[in-house]
Amino acid sequence: MTQQYSRDDLLEYLQRLTEELGHSPRIVDIRDRTDAPPVSRFKNEFGSWNAAKDAAGLTTFQQRGQGSYSDTELLDLLRQLDTELRGDGSVTKQEMQDADGYPSAQTYKRRFGSWNAAKEQAGLTTIAEDDTRPRYTDGELLAMLQDLAADLDRPLLKRDVEETEDYPDPTTFERRFGSWNAAKEQAGLTTIGKGETPRPDSYTDAELLDLLRQRAAEVTGTLTENAMDAAPDYPNSSTYRRRFGSWQAAKEKAGVQKSSGK
Repeated sequence: MTQQYSRDDLLEYLQRLTEELGHSPRIVDIRDRTDAPPVSRFKNEFGSWNAAKDAAGLTTFQQRGQGSYSDTELLDLLRQLDTELRGDGSVTKQEMQDADGYPSAQTYKRRFGSWNAAKEQAGLTTIAEDDTRPRYTDGELLAMLQDLAADLDRPLLKRDVEETEDYPDPTTFERRFGSWNAAKEQAGLTTIGKGETPRPDSYTDAELLDLLRQRAAEVTGTLTENAMDAAPDYPNSSTYRRRFGSWQAAKEKAGVQKSSGK
């Protein structure tokens, strides 16, 4: 029978492990431990790995802006994570996204053009290239969107597709149907970017802060309210003001750099 862990059990485990390791634990530190709760249990309870560590009073890693890494640093970190996990070149986008102390998978995609291109430059194993990539019918693509959206209590976002293993890249849907929203419309799904945004109360505080850090990693320089509002796949700045009292308070809580204006 699967062991049940309470919120306090999870926090106490993180604190004990920190004392044992001598540093704030990373996902890789517990993944192969037989005495550890599943990583998914921390994410389900607290919203994210960093949110769990924050609740336990432990140091959390805050991502640097994507432009602050050189290409060489990004590739070295990609090889390093692969070595920490299995050392066989098979590190995935989701593993990079979940890894505490590493850039986001989106940073690699933006810098090198795609996740596979980044892995190629790092000398790691890649999945099937364009000439052997599975060909999907329109119906299959739309069914994928519908299946993924069925598990969410908010509108489907591009990043949901990006972070789902074995799904085509969002650009596949855009090329096939003309735009991301057009693909969602044909799938019978709610679209955003036309005055529709996910309900503010559909996000936990931890999810909002994680999204704020993710958006901060995408922009060059200071993350402003205008930059947040310009990204249709993210909650708008007013959501953060309502939840945390002010835009600056939200940024401080998320550990991203301050701004003197919008």
